[in-house]
Amino acid sequence: MANTATDPTGRSIVTQVAFKAAVEAATAGGAYSEEAFFQAFPVFKEVLMTEVVAQQEAYFAEATKAKADRIADGTYKSAPAGFDAAASLGAELGGSPVGGSPAASGGAVTVKGTQHGPLPEWLGPMAAAKGVSEVWDNRVDRDGKSVVGTKRPHFKSTSGDVPFWPPR
Repeated sequence: MANTATDPTGRSIVTQVAFKAAVEAATAGGAYSEEAFFQAFPVFKEVLMTEVVAQQEAYFAEATKAKADRIADGTYKSAPAGFDAAASLGAELGGSPVGGSPAASGGAVTVKGTQHGPLPEWLGPMAAAKGVSEVWDNRVDRDGKSVVGTKRPHFKSTSGDVPFWPPR
């Protein structure tokens, strides 16, 4: 939804509605009064524009809060599977590890170095089964190319030589 205050199409629609309302007000007595039209038109336009912009601001504020709430409770469709907003925020603030809560992912896994996107769901349980809690993220090579489809593991433990590939 575009902002009516800055969007030419939205302003045009509001102006047309104000014009129609002013014409109806000017012909209320049966005969058209040009003076009544010129008095009514700016009033209708200002009232409508103010009201529409206020409704849009309220809508955007409500939509932003609703989106934040859905992200926080994990129901936002664009959030990656297994995303835990509280754990992610905690990681940014130096709290819990990256990759979600230990209960949700099957074990807490942290990434040493650069993390290339959200951690996949399969990594937590796989790493927990092998006793690994810290990995290198190898999904992107030094040249910035994806390693998907190559023999290179997507993740590798930082302590020892334990590779992790996505399940087939």
